[in-house]
Amino acid sequence: MRLLGVLLAVVALIGLSDQAKAYTASDALEWCDGYPESADPDFCRMALGATIQFHSKKDSLASEGIRICVPEDIFPGDLAPSVVDWLKAHPETHELALAPTVATAIREQYPCDD
Repeated sequence: MRLLGVLLAVVALIGLSDQAKAYTASDALEWCDGYPESADPDFCRMALGATIQFHSKKDSLASEGIRICVPEDIFPGDLAPSVVDWLKAHPETHELALAPTVATAIREQYPCDD
């Protein structure tokens, strides 16, 4: 019971509802447009890198059915210009979840053969 009280106090202090944010494709566009001199090149690299990790594994539950096959010699930042171009060409995707939308953009360039 004491633990529950502590947890409730922490939640009240932190204000989880104000802190939680689901990132969208428009966030990726903001972070990556003009890479490497973009608004936040580190977030751009991290978002693209995480997307590659989640969507490159075969049979991954995290892939949401979208699989990409990016060659190992391609770095996340290398993908920024093509992802930005795709996102600008598809404004209807800007409010969709970041990872599957960016994976769809990357899949245009790096689809899997299997």
